[in-house]
Formats: sequence, structure tokens, C-alpha cells
Amino acid sequence: MRFFTKNRGSKKRIIEEWVYERVADELSIGEIRKGLWTKARGLSEGDTNKCESIYIQLRAESIVDEAKVLNEACEMVTRNEAKRATKAATEQQEQGSKIKKEETSDAWESQLLLSIHNEDYDKVHGVIRSGVTIQNEEFAEKCRFLLTRCKSKDLVKLITFFLKQSNY
Repeated sequence: MRFFTKNRGSKKRIIEEWVYERVADELSIGEIRKGLWTKARGLSEGDTNKCESIYIQLRAESIVDEAKVLNEACEMVTRNEAKRATKAATEQQEQGSKIKKEETSDAWESQLLLSIHNEDYDKVHGVIRSGVTIQNEEFAEKCRFLLTRCKSKDLVKLITFFLKQSNY
């Protein structure tokens, strides 16, 4: 890479040569930009030889400008694509996080229901203390149903309190 950074002048001359070659090719087939030709005629003060010379310089500048604008457009497209890709990756990560959170919540809910069913007061208490919350009425109904079969009064009190705390 250092070869190119040390030889910027060489690169510039090679590009310049290509640009002027392109202008010459356009002139040889009679392809002339009317706007630039008119500008060249105005700047040449009526001198035909001077007009062509000015046109060649203006067209060379125009080709370089076109390349710069095209390069900027490509960079903008690349930036926009990168932004879209980053946004998509972030959304995918958030979706994965949401799914993981839902799976974790489902696991805690299952653990709580199983512990109620087994009438394991300590495990129920541990799950509740871990921060599990009742997400919906369906889960609250499952807890209430298991309580109807529960023989432990302390467990019934704990789950009833938990349901009330969760507004169910």
C-alpha cells in the first residue's frame, strides 16, 4: 500500500492521461457536450483554436467531477447499506434477546407450576424470590387451579399473596 501513497503524483498523472484520452476519443467521434462547448466559445472570445482548447480543459474537469459525484453516490449507498445491515443485525439481536427472555420466563413459570403441583413450599418461595412475574391471566388461572388441589395452607397463602401482588 505504501507504493500508492508515496506515488500520488504518478497516480494523478496516469488518471489525467486517461481523462484526456477519453476527451480525445469523444472528439474523434464528434461527441461534444453542447453546454461545455457554448461555455468554451464564450471564454475563447471567438477564437476557434482557443475554443477547442478551452473545451478540452472543461470536458476533462467535467469527467473528473462526474467520477467524484459517482464515487460519492457509491459511498452513500455503501453507508446506507451498512446502516441497514447494522439495523437489521440489531433488530435480530433484540428479537433473539426477546425470545430468550420469553423462554426464560416460560422456564420459570413451568418451574413455579411444577413446584406448586409438588407442594414444594421452599422451591415455590425461591422461584418467587428470583423475580418471576405473572405475565398474563392464563398463567394466573393455572396457579389458582393448582391451589384448589393444594393441601398446604402456607403454600396457599404464599401463592395467594403472590397473585395479589401481581394484580391477579
